[in-house]
Amino acid sequence: MFVIENILLSIIFICGLIVLIGLSMLFWEQINTPIIPVSKLRMQKSAFVGLVLQWCHHNLRYANTKKPTYEISYYKRKDRCGHYDSDAHKIVIYVNKHADLLQLTNTVIHEYIHARQGKKEIKQSYKYYTKKLGYWNNPFEIEARKVAGDNDAICLKELQLKHKIYGE
Repeated sequence: MFVIENILLSIIFICGLIVLIGLSMLFWEQINTPIIPVSKLRMQKSAFVGLVLQWCHHNLRYANTKKPTYEISYYKRKDRCGHYDSDAHKIVIYVNKHADLLQLTNTVIHEYIHARQGKKEIKQSYKYYTKKLGYWNNPFEIEARKVAGDNDAICLKELQLKHKIYGE
């Protein structure tokens, strides 16, 4: 009995250690991601948004689906950074709302996820969840924030390596 308890305690300890290492790596990735102002972009903002959408389409397991169209707005809205129009299957990005490239990348990924959540599901449930649970607790928003947060730094680093999108 004592041996089984020691084995179980060792397994629990090792699992906890693995979780801590994983969390440390995520934290390190976040603090190790440089803050690059949008002004350092070496291309038009619309071209950058297109590259992020292309990255999403190929890396977030949606390559066999129709890619949403996108529109760039230079109007600096107070209430949002981006928007997904399910009727037109179009993403609108308010580029001047973003101070840095990581924020802009995050918004593009976030809206791309809304485009992938399904036109029918978004139409029928989004307003209901927002009214019942609020914007922050809406499951569509929770998923979009999570996927964007997990992938924005990765996407930005890959685009820099492949396309040299920013510089001094």
